[in-house]
Amino acid sequence: MYKPKSNLLKELYLRGYIHQCTNIEKLDYIAQKKKIVCYIGFDCTAESLHVGSLIQLMLIRIIQKTGNQPIVLLGSGTSKVGDPSGKDKARQLLEDHELQKNSISIKKNIEKLSINDSRFPKIKFIDNSLWLNDINYINWLRKYGKFFSVNKMLTMDSVNERLKRKQPLSFLEFNYMVLQAYDFLQLNKRENCLVQFGGSDQWGNIISGVDLIRRINKKETFGLTTPLITTSSGEKMGKTNKGSIWLDESLLSSDGYWQFWRNVDDKDVIKFLKLFTELNIEKIKKLNILYTYSTDKPQKNELFILIINWAINNDIDLVCLMSVNPGFGGQSFIENTYNKVTQLKALIERKGASTKIEIDGGVTNKNAKQLVDAGADVLVAGSYVFKSSDQPKTIKDLRILANS
Repeated sequence: MYKPKSNLLKELYLRGYIHQCTNIEKLDYIAQKKKIVCYIGFDCTAESLHVGSLIQLMLIRIIQKTGNQPIVLLGSGTSKVGDPSGKDKARQLLEDHELQKNSISIKKNIEKLSINDSRFPKIKFIDNSLWLNDINYINWLRKYGKFFSVNKMLTMDSVNERLKRKQPLSFLEFNYMVLQAYDFLQLNKRENCLVQFGGSDQWGNIISGVDLIRRINKKETFGLTTPLITTSSGEKMGKTNKGSIWLDESLLSSDGYWQFWRNVDDKDVIKFLKLFTELNIEKIKKLNILYTYSTDKPQKNELFILIINWAINNDIDLVCLMSVNPGFGGQSFIENTYNKVTQLKALIERKGASTKIEIDGGVTNKNAKQLVDAGADVLVAGSYVFKSSDQPKTIKDLRILANS
């Protein structure tokens, strides 16, 4: 696979954001020579974005951090039609006031997670109702309809998959691809937009826009899609048995959002660190080596020493030792934890490192002092605190005991 050299595409490549791209070598060459204008669209079909949209929001931050100009296209206009991509049936059609309300909320979601720093380009928000609401249908069809082949449209995944499953596809939805292509044409004319980003399910819509601009504006533009993000179990990212993981705190509490990420399978951590954090790629590679060590399963004590030595040598800030078997709360404390803490503390001191030791699981007033004496710096007490009749007093007493 081609390895990009421009700051923008190189970062996307290293983090696993690139699924498909039209003429990536040409786009990379242009991105090395000048700053480019890129757009990502969000339809206004819900009052909040969810975790499934987070990859696009992280992508916006990368566009900003590399000095390029992001445009966010709010789809109040296209939402009146409904994108058939990845859907088994037509989306519920919303009234204008509902779309406007959703547009405002989604804009707030995006602003909250974008870079608001004068050193980087600011997001430009545009709503496609600006040009879609006042289309003269007959004139518009005569001017642009001739550039779209029904034969080709029927082969696009957003249409073909629905027809394969013998599920109805309305003429209203069939128009969505044409309208999204027209969006790209308008942004190219108005804002000199060069690239459209989107999820892998948008590929057909995106390349239709690239083709329309080539025919009308006589310019080469580019489309780039991100991969469908799934967990190691094959489930689509952002959905749970309890529903969507919303980004708006009024729909999902901070604790609920935290719990979603806390429960991510270990197998997904490295991939998600690349996609959903701005942690340095080299540091993620080091963490991946650590994870590989932990799954190779040599002798337990040998593994422990191997991992800790590696961690300290690579400037790890904190090591968390599980003092119970992970799985559920209220388990018994593993007595061998004291030995591990002692060994770890000796290694840290011998290396002259500042690594902290955290103990998680089974911490009570019966072992807190002994753990600290062995070398622990941080104690995590869950069930012991939550099951007590006076939680503030229990925490206070535990803190006094640990620091005595």
